[in-house]
Amino acid sequence: MRFPQFRWRALALYAALLALIATLYWPITRGGFVWDDTSSLHDQAQLRTDDWLSFAFHGFGSWDNYFRPLPALLFAMQVRAFDAAPQPMHAISLSLHLANTLLVGMLAWRVASLRRVALTGLAMALYGLHPALIEPVDWIGCQVELVLVFFTLLGLLHNLLVATVWARTFAVGACFFAAACTKESAAVFPLALVVFDLMSAHQDNLAQRIRATWRRQRLIYAGVLCAGFAYLALRYSALGHLLAPHGMEPLLLLERVQLVCLTYLEYWRLVVWPMSSIGPIHPADTGRLADVSLLSLAVDSTAIAILATGLLAFRKNKPAGYLVVAVTVALLPVLHAIPVGINESLYHDRYAATAVALACTLLPNVFAPLLQIRRGVVATLCLACSLWLGLAMLNIRATVPLWADELALWQWAQREHPDSAFVESHLLSTYLLRNDYQHARVLADKLVASPRPNPIALLNAAHLAVVEGDATRAAHALDRLKQLAILGYDVGMLHGYLFAQGELSELEGNPADAEDAYREAIKLDTRDPVPQITLAMLLARQGRAEEAVTLANVALALFAPDERERRRREFATALSGTATP
Repeated sequence: MRFPQFRWRALALYAALLALIATLYWPITRGGFVWDDTSSLHDQAQLRTDDWLSFAFHGFGSWDNYFRPLPALLFAMQVRAFDAAPQPMHAISLSLHLANTLLVGMLAWRVASLRRVALTGLAMALYGLHPALIEPVDWIGCQVELVLVFFTLLGLLHNLLVATVWARTFAVGACFFAAACTKESAAVFPLALVVFDLMSAHQDNLAQRIRATWRRQRLIYAGVLCAGFAYLALRYSALGHLLAPHGMEPLLLLERVQLVCLTYLEYWRLVVWPMSSIGPIHPADTGRLADVSLLSLAVDSTAIAILATGLLAFRKNKPAGYLVVAVTVALLPVLHAIPVGINESLYHDRYAATAVALACTLLPNVFAPLLQIRRGVVATLCLACSLWLGLAMLNIRATVPLWADELALWQWAQREHPDSAFVESHLLSTYLLRNDYQHARVLADKLVASPRPNPIALLNAAHLAVVEGDATRAAHALDRLKQLAILGYDVGMLHGYLFAQGELSELEGNPADAEDAYREAIKLDTRDPVPQITLAMLLARQGRAEEAVTLANVALALFAPDERERRRREFATALSGTATP
């Protein structure tokens, strides 16, 4: 088949863009696990056991209140296919990012008022090279965000491409259902769909656009509604509830408004100029939210002005208005409008992935009128985009290696936020994983002495003290942990506490107490092999060989393949009677 010459040029441009993006991100395919990937994809055995399918629909790791079966299935396939090796999983993340970049280009072409190959290529380049996406591309656990963007874009694209109404209804509804099964924030998909539908209407009057859109799309909206009810039914059958209780923020109305405005403005900064302040965390100073100052008034007025200007332009059928409204819709789940507790960060780069995709898709429509004004405007626009993309590529080259190594990641975060206990806690965990006890000891002592200690840091400090044979320091760390309320509602933390208590009892020469603690820990999580193999070694040293071998065989089957042989040798040593207690 012969294609017109321009089509070959377009295909060559798009292929070159995808190759450039893949080249810049390629070093991550040699990276390891970071953040909680080690615990959720390597250490724990949920995704490797025979009941992984049931697990995918009845709790995603420690996220027992989340219902995300599609990512769980995707992770299970990767863990089983790649023997829990991180490098192929990074390649999957990069492939998803390239697929999303291609979908951005296809959607930008379909919605463009001025269809130009260069504008479509610009949309793809802006998305594929956007520094805010470094986190979801480089962190394997963020495949959740990549899959969500994929089904969101695919649903919007089906809505524009499929001509038959019934086929379009099924395709769009299926994409919404898949997006919802990926992450709860897919709830904004119907709103994004309406925004794109209104943009396709040709009437200038908003009321007329709404009526025309309803007549054309009401069956599709009914299909999306049915898909939503199907998802809710599936979620309820799996979890036994639709919404789980969360910790509430005791914020007054003024504080809430200021928090939402500040978060909204930060995400806009991240979408438009992500060249600075990218990293694992973005700590929130919520203590000043109740104060009215010139700075807070400037933040609030700027955020409100962006939204108001966008709504006005949307009402007047202007391209910039659709872009602002689409980005705002995508950000709704992460603006802290719902009073749930703030974690270590005010915002996260990964949460902007859908907003960035929609912004890049609609930006060519904003640029199109400018290209028809005068040549100087075009030259200025080209220069600005070239500088932006150049800085973005430098950011990717500099940041990808930091996300490829756990120690480099948290040392980077510590340089950015030297007073963050959250960062220091993760850095302590990394030191322990690498057996760097010298640096770990200094950091552990600091975190244990903190007025508000991190629970995970206390567990790690206790484990380090046990390794070094210091029962006093281990007991002090566990006593501080026992005083925290988290043990009353966090099963995972209670599981870790009981295991650490067992280690301490064993160190103090109380094998009976250690055995009881280990067995209690095993009851709380039968898929965690560490308490089981530790108990098996304790039984072996007591001469209870038959019981120890039975328990060890169960535990060894749960370890990741690259760790199983080492654990087998350690148990064999304990069984032979040559190991020391």
